[in-house]
Amino acid sequence: MKMKLVACLGTSHAAFAVVPIAMSLATAHRISPTLMGIAMSSAIVGGALAPTSINGITTATVAHSAGIPFNAALMFALSVGINALVVLVAFMMFGGRELIRRSRQGGHESHDMGIQDAQGKGSGEPTGGQVAVATRLRTELTPITRVQATVLGTIVVLIAGFFTLTQLDVDVNLGVVALTLAMVLSLAMPEVGRQALTKVDWNTIFLLGGIITYIGVLTRLGAIDQLGEAARSVSTPLLAAVIICVVAGLVSAFASTIGILGALIPLAVPLLVPGGGLETTGLIYALAISASLVDCAPFSTTGATIVASGAEHERGRLSRHLTVWGLSMVIVGPAVTIATLVVPPLML
Repeated sequence: MKMKLVACLGTSHAAFAVVPIAMSLATAHRISPTLMGIAMSSAIVGGALAPTSINGITTATVAHSAGIPFNAALMFALSVGINALVVLVAFMMFGGRELIRRSRQGGHESHDMGIQDAQGKGSGEPTGGQVAVATRLRTELTPITRVQATVLGTIVVLIAGFFTLTQLDVDVNLGVVALTLAMVLSLAMPEVGRQALTKVDWNTIFLLGGIITYIGVLTRLGAIDQLGEAARSVSTPLLAAVIICVVAGLVSAFASTIGILGALIPLAVPLLVPGGGLETTGLIYALAISASLVDCAPFSTTGATIVASGAEHERGRLSRHLTVWGLSMVIVGPAVTIATLVVPPLML
C-alpha cells in the first residue's frame, strides 16, 4: 500500500526508493524474492495510473485531446483492481501458501510460549517468552547509526525533492538526482562507499542502458509508429485492438510506458470514433493497463530496480522469473483487459 501511495505522488519513480527496503525484508523473512518483486511492481504500476501521477495524467491528456471520453478515477480503480488480482495469482504461485502456514505456526508457537510463561511464573528463572521479549527489547533499543541516519535522510530528500520539483514543472532526471546523492554519501563516508560499489549490480545497469539506447534508436527511426500503423490496418476492429495492446505491452517491457501510451493511444482513436467498430472507451483503459503490467520485466526500469535490489545470490533466478512473468503479461494483459473492458460493452 505504501508503494502505491508513493507512486501516486507525481511520478512512480519516487517509489523506487522503497524497493531496496522491501527486497531486503523479503530476504530477512524468507519471502520469495519473485513474489516480493511482482508485488512491488504491481503496486508501482497500479499507483502510476492515478489521476495525480504522470502516467495517469499523460493518458488522460492524450485521450481528451483526441476527443475521447475518459474517466481518470475509473482508470485508477481498474488499474488497482487488476494489479491486485495479479498479486493474488503471484501469491499463490510463489510461496503464498507456505507463508500462510508459517504465520499460523508462528501464532501457535506464540500461544504455547504464553502458556509456558504463565506456568513458569515464580520459578525464579526467566522463561522462553521472557528471554524472547528481552531479546526483542534489546533489538528495538539499538540506537540508529550515523550511516543509517544519513542514508534515511537522503531517501527523504530524494522523494520530497523530486516530488517538489515535479510539481514546480522543473525538468529533472531522477537517476541524476539519485546518483548525485550517492556520490555525496560516498565522499562523506569513503569506507562505506567503497563497499557499496562492490554490491552494485553493474550487469543490470549495462543491460538496461543498452536496451534504452536501442529502443531510442528504433523510436527515432519510426519503428514503433510502424508497428502501431500495422496493427491499426487490420480489418477486424476487435483483433486490431488486441494487436495494439500486445504491441503496447511488448514495447513497454523494454521502453518508457509514458512514451508508448503517448504514441499508441492516438493510433487507437480511429477504432473508437463512430463507425470505427469499437465505440467504447474501454480500449483506452485496456491499452494503458496492458502497457503497465509488463513493467516487472528486468528490461524495464521497474524490473531492473527490483533485480538490482535483490540479494546478490538471488539475482540470477529473480531475473529469470521476472523475465518469464513480464513477457507472459504481454499476452495475458491484453487478453484479460480486452475480455473484461472492451468485449462486454460490445455485447450490449
